[in-house]
Amino acid sequence: MISEKKPLLIILTGFLFSLTWFHGAFSASQVPSFSDLPSNPLYRSAIELFQQQNIIIGDTMGGQPTGKLRPSDFLQRDEFTKVAVIVRLLEEGNTRLLNLELDPFTLALSTLLKSYYKVTAGNGAVSFKDIQEKPDNCAAEPSGCSPWHTEFINFASSRGMIKGYAEDQTFRPANSILRIHALKLTIAGNGNLPADQDPKVIRIMSDPRLEGRAVRCLAGTEDYILANNGGNT
Repeated sequence: MISEKKPLLIILTGFLFSLTWFHGAFSASQVPSFSDLPSNPLYRSAIELFQQQNIIIGDTMGGQPTGKLRPSDFLQRDEFTKVAVIVRLLEEGNTRLLNLELDPFTLALSTLLKSYYKVTAGNGAVSFKDIQEKPDNCAAEPSGCSPWHTEFINFASSRGMIKGYAEDQTFRPANSILRIHALKLTIAGNGNLPADQDPKVIRIMSDPRLEGRAVRCLAGTEDYILANNGGNT
């Protein structure tokens, strides 16, 4: 039986199908590649693309990247949600996040998501019992505030990208992400719509590079989650 958990390398390559429209906005980067990347050219190019734009930064020590990714490790739900949210922000036209050094990028990202430090009627986020609020002053010092994941999870829930676990109203951020949940985060443009009515899903499905089982997998992701996973995402 194939595990429902997938390593970082496998999950990240799926994101490339939704990134093609803004590839041209990326400039050449001087950031050295992670020292522990495999030689596989498909995986390597996907990960380097994300690294160049700070979508992934790998391991850190004292707030600074160590240069290692640990690509075979499983991703937590909050970690993958952060990656998905950054991609969504770029898709929504927040191009000021492109081509920045890490520190300016972190500050710009934190400022952009400041309104999601708390669940409010205005931002449309879902309240999860295990996700803490953050004070507004965290936007000025993002590295010194915890938990780091609050604004990413709240933003994702406001877009219907995640729904959490219905039985106890939790998100379980430290759990390893399941393959079907990663697909939902990657593909859904509006997670509150059926897959066959979602403009983003329709756009991805029209990509000629997706053939055979890949197309059927993407088309059936939402139905599979609802039928086999209790609607939890």
